[in-house]
Amino acid sequence: MLQSMLYPATIYALTLFLPGYLWLRSVRLPNIYALCCAPVVSSALVGILGEVYARCGVPATPLSIYLPLVCLPVAALLALRMHAGKEGEAHEPLIDLSGSYYVIAWWLPVLFVLFGVLVCDDLFASELPTLDAVVQRYDVQHHLNCTQAMADAQRVSSLGVSSYLTDADKAIMPWGRGSFYPAVWYGQCALLMQAIGISAPISLNVALFVSLALAYPLGICALASSVFEKRQTAILFCAPVCVGFVTFPWCMLLFGPLYPNLVGFALLPASVTLCMHAFLAGPSKRNIVVAWLAALCSLLGLALLHPNTVFSAYLILIPFVAQLVYDKARERGLSMPVSIGAVGGFLFACFAFWVLCYKAPVFKAVLSELWPYYAYPWQQIVNILTQVHTLFFYGEFVAQILLGALVVIGFVRQVYDRPIRWLAASYLIVCFVCYINATSPNSTIKRFVAGFWYTDAVRVSAMVVIIAALLGGYGLDWIYTQACTILDSYNERLQRKTHPYLVGVVLIACFYVINFMPGFNWPGAHDETTKNKTTEYRIEGHEYDACSVKTTFGDYKRLMRNAHKKKTPVDVHERLFLDQVKEIVGTDLVINNPCDGSTLAYGMNGMRTYFRKVDGAGSTYETEESVLIREGLCNLTSDEAVRQAVERIDARYVLILDAFYSDKSFLNLRNNLDKTAFSGISQITPDTPGFTEVLVSGPCHLYRIGEA
Repeated sequence: MLQSMLYPATIYALTLFLPGYLWLRSVRLPNIYALCCAPVVSSALVGILGEVYARCGVPATPLSIYLPLVCLPVAALLALRMHAGKEGEAHEPLIDLSGSYYVIAWWLPVLFVLFGVLVCDDLFASELPTLDAVVQRYDVQHHLNCTQAMADAQRVSSLGVSSYLTDADKAIMPWGRGSFYPAVWYGQCALLMQAIGISAPISLNVALFVSLALAYPLGICALASSVFEKRQTAILFCAPVCVGFVTFPWCMLLFGPLYPNLVGFALLPASVTLCMHAFLAGPSKRNIVVAWLAALCSLLGLALLHPNTVFSAYLILIPFVAQLVYDKARERGLSMPVSIGAVGGFLFACFAFWVLCYKAPVFKAVLSELWPYYAYPWQQIVNILTQVHTLFFYGEFVAQILLGALVVIGFVRQVYDRPIRWLAASYLIVCFVCYINATSPNSTIKRFVAGFWYTDAVRVSAMVVIIAALLGGYGLDWIYTQACTILDSYNERLQRKTHPYLVGVVLIACFYVINFMPGFNWPGAHDETTKNKTTEYRIEGHEYDACSVKTTFGDYKRLMRNAHKKKTPVDVHERLFLDQVKEIVGTDLVINNPCDGSTLAYGMNGMRTYFRKVDGAGSTYETEESVLIREGLCNLTSDEAVRQAVERIDARYVLILDAFYSDKSFLNLRNNLDKTAFSGISQITPDTPGFTEVLVSGPCHLYRIGEA
């Protein structure tokens, strides 16, 4: 699958990295930092330009979006170079943000990318049955349909987001209306669709691969380099560790799925890096202003991916800034009590800001979401220590004992490491949010602490993992140091030389094998039932799914395959049927019953369906045409009002899919699927007057509206 993904992934990577890289280089950010932090800045720039174009009525195309985003920073780079070359100014660059950044060896980001690609291919790309496969769960209908709508409308805006964005679709929208939704990622996927002519599912899968295999590891590389400064081995060991947690990013591919939020968390480390260096920027006021512009731009990029990632950055950075406030106060000669008081004032201001956001009407809808508590206090402590934060909330994975131990070692080590002690405090804060979210039966406390993440355990756990990745890398670095010390002592007696690089390679290899080990059968420990299951799975090529010894990623791969094997609401047969239908109907409007799975037809195939979500029938904003059609379309020839409604929306076809398993799919997630709401469509048969059967395949039918 990786080979077939290579071309679109390359194009998407260029659009994700190049604009941000050039803009950060134009303000003299060091090369490697500019590369690592580029995606979050690119996302902000695409979002800003997309909003401008939407307000001005300019079509958002790959050329109109990316050409100015590339040409303007190139012009700025040339201007800065000319300025620096003037006599007497060669040693006074106009902008130079490199002073607060530590040098990163070129091979470190290469190593991070290597592990990112290797693990992402194993856990994601290779598990896709086809390049356009999707996890058919609740949120995917929104992801697919909004992306397809943006591509069709050539509109990249987070205002007025809906599945009906073209002028023709707005005119026939059956219910609802556009609203604000952080949609820059949909826009980036839509631009990729336009650029190389691929479908929305392929675009989403490609964008996810690039974000997880490249952008996330590189962001961790930049953050680890900023935290650990010149300790390259500590940075190095973060490379295999950062992609080794099952909770994030991999669990978010299955739960929801929460794609835009997943990408937001993947770009979070880069934004935190830029914010850290904005606080450290200097000495000139110009540099400080530019550094803060870069940091705020990155925060805007996060907000346009998902606002809760901004709150995640906020929590992570509070201890860093608090330590900075204390250090600055002491540098200025203030006494310790006064310095501590300054820190207390800062923390009080942070708390006040949190309360203000909690009370703000803009967050009311987010804070109204409430998941029930899912773990007892001691169980959640065990969940956190074993790095399986979502046990009893979603799925069940074997405890990650090795990672848990590395994180604990790294945490203890950082507590005794004064310059980076703040990171241990950050970890305690995010773990506290995770703990309260999992255990608190009090809805008010739960909303106040974790409400900005919808009290969703998977989202809350993501920010815990991002800090744990640095702690785990630091813990592995401690083991490496101890191993080298022991080997030095041993080899000294034998008068032999110790090879530190070889020790590092062996440690990384051991970590990789143990952490990503598939399930297996322990000889003599499996009964006849297990043997039969093993034979059955071996025929399917997945013998590791039936085993007596479970492992974390053995469990994950089984869940991943099961998620793609689900036959509801749209199975393989129905997808092939939809492909044939699309060839026939072209761009004509097709009336459908979303309860049979055709709610996905627009996003999956680009078919211009009338109903693009299930839960809108009877809503306040439903149109008269929608009510008439969904309740009485089968009476087309006998009901003049229905006939006029069909003429007003200019529908040409009716699509019927197999609805037998719909109530077992995500369509009935909350046990509220009302199939009777679309009885006027579902009752149409080949004998219904006013309809001509054009295509049939089992229970699937396509009818042309009108007699033959």
